[in-house]
Amino acid sequence: MSWRFILMVIISISWIPILIFFVTNINSKLISQVQITISKPWTLVTRNNVRLSRLYKKYNLLLNLTAFKTNHLSNKTIIYSCTSFCGGWGDRLRGIISAYILALLTDRHFMIDMNYPCDILKVVEPNFVNWTYVKHNKSKNRTRLYINTRDGQVIFQVI
Repeated sequence: MSWRFILMVIISISWIPILIFFVTNINSKLISQVQITISKPWTLVTRNNVRLSRLYKKYNLLLNLTAFKTNHLSNKTIIYSCTSFCGGWGDRLRGIISAYILALLTDRHFMIDMNYPCDILKVVEPNFVNWTYVKHNKSKNRTRLYINTRDGQVIFQVI
């Protein structure tokens, strides 16, 4: 036998214990994570908080989340309202994001009033920004501007 072949066999045999150590270590970590996941009931809020903490750990120097928080103490509000057919989920999300960005730029409180075909609070929960809709009494002197963008045309209506 050649000395090169013997050297290759020795090197390959010496890697087997190291490989076994890493594979068993990875499997034990995965098993412990699965056990933690099974033992703890995951809700939508806890799942989103875990994701947000992972993102924060990874991008905490780049991401300033306070810049994305709307002014909840402001008397002025922007409300995304959908009480009848408002298109599909894509159209609704585009409208919600547009209204949210407008609320950020104008320093207003942001709320969502979506109860068609079901109440949005049955599907998603507020996490970082409390966008829960609170009905205001009509006695306050409020100016309302409705913007309807269905069917490709923009309709403004001041009430």
